[in-house]
Amino acid sequence: MRMIIKNLIKMIKKEDENMPLTLLKAGECQVIKKVGGKEETKKFLESLGFVTGGKVTVISEINGNLIVNIKESRIAINKEMASKILVSF
Repeated sequence: MRMIIKNLIKMIKKEDENMPLTLLKAGECQVIKKVGGKEETKKFLESLGFVTGGKVTVISEINGNLIVNIKESRIAINKEMASKILVSF
């Protein structure tokens, strides 16, 4: 039983380190920790500037769709794509 609890605590701690970009509110800025999804999705997002270690700021949010500031550019990104971008918690 103790082993199960220890494993659950490890899983919770690891998951808490990152969260999807969709959870940020307007005005919040975080560091990108991981870009997920299929290889072509990752390449597309990276071509827009969503790279590990980069800073992203949410400008506005409507129904989960975001306008963000990344590398001094404003980019609109839908909820599905934004959920593939993990940022620090």
